Amino acid sequence: MCSSDLWAQLVSPRYRRLVAISSLLFVFQQFAGINAVVFFSTKVFANAGVGSAVVASILVAACNIGGTACAGQLLDRLGRRPLLVGSFLAMGATMLLMAAALALPVLAPLAPLCAVVGTVLYISSFALGVGPIPAIMTGELLPTAVRANGAATALGVHWLCNIVIGNYFLLASQRFGVAACYSLFGGVALAGAAFCASQVPETKGRSLEEIEAKYAPASAAD
Repeated sequence: MCSSDLWAQLVSPRYRRLVAISSLLFVFQQFAGINAVVFFSTKVFANAGVGSAVVASILVAACNIGGTACAGQLLDRLGRRPLLVGSFLAMGATMLLMAAALALPVLAPLAPLCAVVGTVLYISSFALGVGPIPAIMTGELLPTAVRANGAATALGVHWLCNIVIGNYFLLASQRFGVAACYSLFGGVALAGAAFCASQVPETKGRSLEEIEAKYAPASAAD
């Protein structure tokens, strides 16, 4: 089979849903704001009035590592989909909490505390599900015939979204305010939870052959 035929398989009736799910998981992952928080955490903490932004950023990194280690223990106990849904919900809630603390004058005295605690909780929630699982599920969901090109497509989407956030978050935050950007990220995270709950298959305890037979059967190619 020639290279063009291999790429054409990605949009065939048999495989396109799984390729779309793998790619959309990365879209929701990135546009829920993770790299905006990580890349620009020092500026965000300073905007909220936190004195020691460097210490807060180090704490964020430690939570990311610790949360990812915990996720490794929970994946095969709770399943991929419940962790994704819970992770997105917690990320959305903490993003909206931080947005409220930055936007509402009545919460202004709590803004420094909310910036640190909210960001730490956000990163921890991300690391427990939304961080590692999209890459894991890409390898599990995509059958052997399209795994290489499908994974390349999904990861290409991941990096494209990463570049967009990296290049435009700072500009958007200067024009519309950090609170508005965080509100958007929170909304995307909640939409990601709904997407995972309704569209993402559960792969826990299933072999790659079982996953392919259930979600990409040969009969779907007709």
